[in-house]
Amino acid sequence: TDASGVEVRVYPAARASISLVDTHEAFSGTKIAVASRTHRGQWARTLMSMFDIADDGGARSLAQCVSFVDVASGTKKAHFARLRE
Repeated sequence: TDASGVEVRVYPAARASISLVDTHEAFSGTKIAVASRTHRGQWARTLMSMFDIADDGGARSLAQCVSFVDVASGTKKAHFARLRE
């Protein structure tokens, strides 16, 4: 839960998709990127390290599954431009 008591979670389908891409050999070499527009970037990164993604009971966080992260204020267009770099 966040500071105001609201539950913060990863959608089940997103968790399953990220886990599949992260672990299945068919996606070997595939890189996952996260782009999020927020003025609370450090909080978002902290959450990424706390979210458990592994479907098999393993201890793998969202932060461990992604190769590129752009969490900052600004436009999505700017996020994707930075990710392309």
